[in-house]
Amino acid sequence: MPADPTGQTDFFTKNMKLLKKSHPHIWTMMRENPPEPEGEIILAQNGEANLWVKDINGNRVSLHIPENPRAEANDINNIVKKEFSGTLIITGMGLGYCPLDIIEQRSDLRHLAVFEPNTGIFLQALKALDLSKLFSDPRVILGIGEDQNIAEIMGPAIKALQLEEIQHIQHKPSFTIDNSKYTTLYKKINNYISSANIEGNTFLKMGHDFFTNRLKHLNSIHHNYLFDDLISKFKGVPAIIVSAGPSLDENIHLLKKAKNKAIILAVDSALPSLINNKVMPTFVSTIDPLELIFEKVANVTKQIHDVSLICMSWASSKMTKLFPADNVFWCFGAKPVEQWMAKIVGCKTITAGASSVAHLNFLSAIWMGCSPVIFVGQDLSFSQSKSHAASMTLPTKDLINKTLKNEKDIIWLDGIHGEKVPSNRSFDNHKRTFETMIQSQKGHYINSTGQGCHIEGTIVMPLQKAIEQFCTTKIDIKNNFPAIFDKKDPTNLRDHLISEFQTKIKKCHKIQKMLKETKHLLNDLTKTIIKADKSKTLYKGFTDLSISNQKELLKLDKVGKFVDNATDIWPLMQEITMAGLRQSEQQKHAIDLLGNSPDHYTKWLQKNFQRLDTINKVRQKLLPLFQDTLTEDVNILQTEAKFLSKLGKQKNVGKYNQYLIKLVTLYFDAGNIVLAQPWLKKLSKNLPDSGETNFFQGITSAHYTEYDKAEAFFTKAVKADPVFADKIAKFRMEQGDAYISYAPIFDINDKAVARKLLLKGLIYAPEHKKVKQELKLRGDQTITELKNHEKEDTLSEAEDMIDFWLDDLASTKTLASIIGDDNASQLNYYKGVISVNKENFDLGIDHFNKALDITPDNPVLHISLTDAYFAIEDYPKGIDRLKQAVALDSVYAVYWEEIGDELIKSGQFEDALAAFENCFLILPERVHLLKKIGDCYQETGQLEAAKEAYAKLNTLLKES
Repeated sequence: MPADPTGQTDFFTKNMKLLKKSHPHIWTMMRENPPEPEGEIILAQNGEANLWVKDINGNRVSLHIPENPRAEANDINNIVKKEFSGTLIITGMGLGYCPLDIIEQRSDLRHLAVFEPNTGIFLQALKALDLSKLFSDPRVILGIGEDQNIAEIMGPAIKALQLEEIQHIQHKPSFTIDNSKYTTLYKKINNYISSANIEGNTFLKMGHDFFTNRLKHLNSIHHNYLFDDLISKFKGVPAIIVSAGPSLDENIHLLKKAKNKAIILAVDSALPSLINNKVMPTFVSTIDPLELIFEKVANVTKQIHDVSLICMSWASSKMTKLFPADNVFWCFGAKPVEQWMAKIVGCKTITAGASSVAHLNFLSAIWMGCSPVIFVGQDLSFSQSKSHAASMTLPTKDLINKTLKNEKDIIWLDGIHGEKVPSNRSFDNHKRTFETMIQSQKGHYINSTGQGCHIEGTIVMPLQKAIEQFCTTKIDIKNNFPAIFDKKDPTNLRDHLISEFQTKIKKCHKIQKMLKETKHLLNDLTKTIIKADKSKTLYKGFTDLSISNQKELLKLDKVGKFVDNATDIWPLMQEITMAGLRQSEQQKHAIDLLGNSPDHYTKWLQKNFQRLDTINKVRQKLLPLFQDTLTEDVNILQTEAKFLSKLGKQKNVGKYNQYLIKLVTLYFDAGNIVLAQPWLKKLSKNLPDSGETNFFQGITSAHYTEYDKAEAFFTKAVKADPVFADKIAKFRMEQGDAYISYAPIFDINDKAVARKLLLKGLIYAPEHKKVKQELKLRGDQTITELKNHEKEDTLSEAEDMIDFWLDDLASTKTLASIIGDDNASQLNYYKGVISVNKENFDLGIDHFNKALDITPDNPVLHISLTDAYFAIEDYPKGIDRLKQAVALDSVYAVYWEEIGDELIKSGQFEDALAAFENCFLILPERVHLLKKIGDCYQETGQLEAAKEAYAKLNTLLKES
């Protein structure tokens, strides 16, 4: 229906009726707060409505193409592919030509979200066009007005935003009216969809780790504390949140002044820097689900004391069970599995979650009642071309260099001193999260980072001044707040957990039976549909099916409802089912498009069966993981209770020690080194020479990077009982396998760190074939890369990479033999080349000689030394190296000619003569040398010899 701005067709009334039905919140807003119409509707030459408005400068502009307003839709259609099936977002609506065309032309589109901040323009659209197709389509989401809650508006599309493709486009003419208003909304939407997409991708990549970590915590959480125990316990006490930004290196030494005068909350990656500067934090927080994260703190674990750990429920179980914290405090988010965990352990505080450890520390400081909250090392930018402090164990240098080179990945943000600082999307997300938290939690916040991004809501103050002004009163945490850390009796909670888990296990058994039954029913019904398709039988509804098929369908529906209604099970697996959910959600969209049309009933049934089969396959795969892990947890909890009871009652020393060994073994098998330690200490006192004692002490020392102690314990264990040789070998292989899996995770971030992880695996398992193979492969790849740099004359760009390799070769004596002598020699050679190019000849000569020590028969190295010695005018050594090069490969005799040419320039004809003769002796085919030889004889007065040389030259030339 064409537009009719004359008002003869009442589009407004029709559009408002549809808004009331499909978008009642928009209808209410337009009814209760009717805006003034913006601009003037004028018909274009083709009869279509156009809207002319004034921009913020008073200029009259058109919101659509003046000659043909509807033509702009073609531009959008060119941007959005026909097969696009994700979520499309348009900021700026105009009169609605683009959204109307998109909703008509893109049948596979999952959602169309249209945002228009100017209600006056939206009012004109309601009057000018028939928007019924737009307003009645269930895929459409509307956001009208300036002050919009994006999360609330986009709620219906959250799954699609997390799982599927997103396009966000601008209606360009709208931005010309008031660029600031539309750009602000555009960025606000972008920030939301970015967060949703990151969350979805995170679940897809790490959902399994999130889920299994939580379940693993459940067999030891009864020994820990809840964050509830800390709430409001430190009112008015200053809190210093220490992150690992680059600026931490500059002011970390000042934190010693705040010792016992503030609560220090550190991110896990900042711990090595703090300990190296003799600063022990009060709390360390951790949220990362990967086992690899323990590497951040492994090297300093033996120095840790008086530190408590704050964890989100999905944190790595390796971190929570190996980190030697005095206490562990648990936080839970709002996801169903976390709410379930919180409920069964009695936690009343549910957080909004934390996207970084620094955010968790900030929330913790607020909940504990701390004031002021002081930020340190929270750069959120690439200060000094770095992203983290120097002592960080897992840096990201390669990724940073790539980001800094690729300017499109850089975001320039406001710095704390008014300058612009380079950042990226991830840092910007963290910054905005802090600002949202600060807005919702009014308090006293100080940014003492020193450099980096400005965080709105904070006061910038040098750290020294902040400490002098606020950290003035001494606090003794252990003595002043003993109730927080009172030793607890885990018995009641353990019994409660066992009961809860057993109930869930029984429910899982029943669901698994139902899933098997569903599979059989689906197979039978699918065969019926396939047979109908082949015979071209048309089923238009349920009653067209055979009686037996109807019964099967009814039974499938009944069983399916029972399975679907297991709301105490499926929500707990929300994160781990993300990948499967993506496919089923796409199938659901296809099913909805078919609707309940009788002509499509068979196809509708078939697609429903396919979707149910997809969902059930995911459920059948994951349900045993949940069930088996809970079963294992129950076994650990029951066995622990049994052994503790026996130990408490046992009077016989021999039997006591037997149960002591069993309990320590139980904890070690569960990966809980920390829980085992007090019992292992008793065991080492009672049975210091036993195989078990030394074996477990060796494992503990190995995890805490005390390798020499570990080896000593392992030797004693095998001496006490040879059976431990196999157990130690198994432990070594498991550690080697672990580091093989860690290294690829870090390849993108920093190849040098990835290699160091492999080298650590080699320390644990010196004969691990895969570790050696991986190191050899990386050595080969590095040499190939260096040869390419050499060809492109960009070798200097690779100096850091070479230096890291050379450091590793120096620290790991077996590495050269693993990567191969040629590779090890090449690394020294390229370092020598770079050094000589920088005119650091001594360093260059040193590395050429090191390369020669490895591969003494490489003539290139002798020639390189020749050049280096000649450059520093040490001719005797240079000539000696040249002779050795020529002896290895005669082709290098040409260097004698080059030397002769240089000697002639300086008038040293006798030496030049010797050089030319050396070259001609080895390479007689270079007949032109006779001319140079004759010239040298002539210059030295040896005329007869000169004539002889010239004559020989003529003869050879004639013969040729």
